[in-house]
Formats: sequence, C-alpha cells, structure tokens
Amino acid sequence: MDNWIIRDYVPEDEQQWLSAWGRVVTTSHAWFYVVQRKPVRREGSVELVVEAEGQIVGFMDIEIEDAPGELCYRQDQLGGFVWEFGVLKEFRRRGIGTALLRHGAERAAPRGATHLEFWSMDPGAWEFYRQAGMVELERHYAFFLKPSPKCVDVYKKHRIYPVRMLAHCSEEAFSSVRRRDDLILSPPFEPHLCIGFDYPLI
Repeated sequence: MDNWIIRDYVPEDEQQWLSAWGRVVTTSHAWFYVVQRKPVRREGSVELVVEAEGQIVGFMDIEIEDAPGELCYRQDQLGGFVWEFGVLKEFRRRGIGTALLRHGAERAAPRGATHLEFWSMDPGAWEFYRQAGMVELERHYAFFLKPSPKCVDVYKKHRIYPVRMLAHCSEEAFSSVRRRDDLILSPPFEPHLCIGFDYPLI
C-alpha cells in the first residue's frame, strides 16, 4: 500500500508546492500561466496537499463563495471554486486524486458549499471528472488572438500596447470566430476547449 497523507497546506510548504505545481503544469493543458509564489486565497478557503515519500505530490485549493455566482458558473447555490487540483504524473492511478477530491468535499461542505466546480482544458482531467460522477456544466473555447489595428489604436491612446489578448467564446461560435479573427494557433498559445464540471456535495 502506498504511504501518503492528505493534510492542510502550511506556509512552509510553499517551495515544495511550487515544485509540484510546476511539474503538474508541464503535463497538462489546464493552465495558461505560471506562478512564482503560491496564490493567496481568501479566508475560509480549503487548501490541501498530499504528502508522500517526504515530498508534496498533490494539491487542491478551493475558495468558497460568499454569494451564489460570485465565483462559480452556477447561480442557484453557494459553491466552492476549485482553483488548483493536481497530482504528480508518477503518483497517479493510485487513488490519490479520488481521495483528495473526497477530502476537499468533506472540508468544503461545513463551510457552506453545496457543490464544487472544476474547469479544465485537459482531456485527462475531463476523464477523471466524468469517472468521479461529475455533471458537465458548460463548454467554451479559450484562445489568444492578435488585436486588430483599431483595438491597438484605442489602447495606444492610454499608452497601452497590446500584443496578444486572451478571450473566450462558446463552442458553437468558435469556428466563425476562427474564420473572422486573427487567432494564434501555434503552441504554447493555441486554442483549447475548456469544460466545466459540477460535483454536488448534498
């Protein structure tokens, strides 16, 4: 049996957390950015890590809404928005992700969350979420595009010089957007389909 534990994140974990996060990012299409410090979450958030073999091998950050729809796609009930969720590649398929999901749910429910929302552009994550019984919420494309000359002129008046812009559109509209606008299609800025999943806690 694997020897690993799930526990609360503490500030002393930051460097190991960043190392694990960075390794997960390089094996996933779920992130468009990199960080040099762990993002600070609001008071009452759930911040968990998985520790195995003396190192952090997984993580989960959940921010709980103060009002329905503040962070989450759903507008009907308070939810927990999952900003970070991952397990190192070599530690996957050992039940760690499933245990982390359940532990996060158990911690978020007493804080008022009735559901958790997960968003990802990574097909491997989609498979995991579906196997966990999550319901699909919405789909959209995330992409970068080159700003039009008109757009550049507008920003130049404010001494802002856009190089590329991150945008979203519905899955249905993507083909027409791609024909009309100057999308960046080469890695690492190529378009990705993003799918949201809902995990009920009640």
